[in-house]
Amino acid sequence: MTVSKSQLKASQVYRKRNPERTAYTTLRRNAFNFVNGYQKGGKTEKAIKSDYGSEHYFDDLKDLQNDLKKAIEKLK
Repeated sequence: MTVSKSQLKASQVYRKRNPERTAYTTLRRNAFNFVNGYQKGGKTEKAIKSDYGSEHYFDDLKDLQNDLKKAIEKLK
């Protein structure tokens, strides 16, 4: 699917006007992709199932779980 020049320009303008929201949604999307990537297919699944990923993914998820619990407690 080809994106028009006007759509690219509009996206660029939006990112410039909303840098915090753009940064936040990018971080959020990356986190969800990492957590759910095993089922998604594509590059994320390949990276997770690679030699390196298969050795580290479970432990990284556990570390993330602990960090999430701490972050939630701080917000209470």
